[in-house]
Amino acid sequence: MIPLLKTPKSSLYPPKNFVPVRAVRQVRFSEHLPPWMEERDEQIRTPNQKKGLAYEALVHEMLESVYGEMYQASPWIVYWEKDPSCTPARTCQPDGLIIDIRKGVITIVEVKLYNSAMAWWQLLWKYSPVVRALFPGFELRYVEIVKFDDPSIAVPGEVLRVQSLEELQSNSYGVMTWKPE
Repeated sequence: MIPLLKTPKSSLYPPKNFVPVRAVRQVRFSEHLPPWMEERDEQIRTPNQKKGLAYEALVHEMLESVYGEMYQASPWIVYWEKDPSCTPARTCQPDGLIIDIRKGVITIVEVKLYNSAMAWWQLLWKYSPVVRALFPGFELRYVEIVKFDDPSIAVPGEVLRVQSLEELQSNSYGVMTWKPE
């Protein structure tokens, strides 16, 4: 079980307005954007958001060149935490999934210009339960790929600084710095 609070390294709490995913009852990939996303895409982005999206696009290109069809960039996933007939569907979108069927390993990818505690919470407390329900029995690994790493950013769990994704271990959270050439 992943520690939620008060580890020896820190005593961090989830970011304000963060809602963790509890028990996933039903889950599937979605081929369509959620309706609210169409409106959001039309909003004006800040210069930092534009830089982050440009960096994310380069990371997607790099991961697709390395992993080919095993890499799924920005998949939309629809899930229900309770009975689907009684509750509305929720959606989430990890920045990427590396799905290695042969090894039975899924690496959930989050991309940021600068590492952040929010990425840890998203990977382990939002995407993890959803992807685990989507791929039962698979080993999960978590990585935040950043352009600029700040090791002083504290999260409630252990952080592995890795040079390649092959260094990740089962249920480990890693930060990998990658700068495009």
